Amino acid sequence: MDWDDLKIFLAVARMGSVRGAAVELDVNQSTVSRRIAAFEKSIGHQLFEKQPTGYLITSAGEEILANVERIEEEVSAISRQLFRRQPDLSGPLKVALPVPLAINFLMPEIASFTTKYPSIHLDLAVSSGNTNLSKREADIAIRIVKIGGSPPPYLIGRKLVTYATATYVARERQGKNNLWVGINDTEQQPDWLTDSDFANTPIGHTVDELVSQVQAVKAGMGMAVLPCCLADTQSSLVRVNPGKTMQGREIWLLTHPDLKDTPRVRIFLDFIREFFEHNKPLIEGHQANP
Repeated sequence: MDWDDLKIFLAVARMGSVRGAAVELDVNQSTVSRRIAAFEKSIGHQLFEKQPTGYLITSAGEEILANVERIEEEVSAISRQLFRRQPDLSGPLKVALPVPLAINFLMPEIASFTTKYPSIHLDLAVSSGNTNLSKREADIAIRIVKIGGSPPPYLIGRKLVTYATATYVARERQGKNNLWVGINDTEQQPDWLTDSDFANTPIGHTVDELVSQVQAVKAGMGMAVLPCCLADTQSSLVRVNPGKTMQGREIWLLTHPDLKDTPRVRIFLDFIREFFEHNKPLIEGHQANP
């Protein structure tokens, strides 16, 4: 039995569609459909029912799903064991990063890490979603978590800091009437607006992610509540008076227990922890632009 067939089966079962599985696995939809059909033929059972809303797993599919998930975990465990046996401070290291932190904050520091440890080959997974460390989608993750939340119990790590937010506007728009540039807002009065100093100011525009929101404010589209560690590093942005800071979210540094003592994992964890500790004043909003 081909493990690739089992991976495709798992992806379709989890995503509920061929299209979703193709995106998850980064393959063509036709490949997924063809491999599922061939897999069903080889075992003599129909695993999914094709419906207008997607693929519904059959009773036969349900019976083998738990076994396939167990095989997946065993394969991942073998991969982690092999990773631990690789040379000390050399070899690959996959790190998952949130898009805003990677682009606007962490990349210069990560570049300095590669200079200091040239034999460690970083593979950066920059994404707005969470990678699964148990399945070796990454070895280390820097993750943004809601205040009071917690990462999955099968991971180990620590909270690095709670970042602060404030209201920012382009420097040339300072002192003028500015509408809000919101982000992914479906409520008429989202929490960030209620908690701000300008709860009665209308939302004029919206964007769907933070990096674009920062750029929209820099371009003069309006004001926005932004993380201080991103906005206070931009000379073209200033806080809107009175410049009150608010708590944003927590930033966590995580890895899998099987990898925590691997030297190159440990050295990267220590390196990132020191960076966040050194930059706490900026992250917590104590270094506003003049």
